[in-house]
Amino acid sequence: MRHPLKQFVGHAVGLSGVIAELFSIEVQEAVERWLGHLIWLCILTVFAGLACLLLSVLLLILFWDTYRIATALSLLLFYLFAAAFAGWQLRKRFLAAPTLFAATIEELRQTRGLLVREDGEDA
Repeated sequence: MRHPLKQFVGHAVGLSGVIAELFSIEVQEAVERWLGHLIWLCILTVFAGLACLLLSVLLLILFWDTYRIATALSLLLFYLFAAAFAGWQLRKRFLAAPTLFAATIEELRQTRGLLVREDGEDA
């Protein structure tokens, strides 16, 4: 019969390997997801900025003789509102984001529960 301590260490090493593999998969998925978000965010920022700039110039040219100050003020207020709304949405997304490595943490909790339960049964 095997020594209980050796058996326990063998199980602990095996479980640690599974948890480490799960952790590495989660890290890889998180990095890929964030890089994809970052690339699309950069593309969106460049083209939205160019569109806003060209729209602003066009509107100022159209209303230069009659309402240039009102047009400039309206554009400013619109851009401030849009920036505030985007900031609010970003904050909401960060607060609602799932916990990083949630599956690994849950697996560690389950493993700990199993080990504590087994330890209690042997005593």
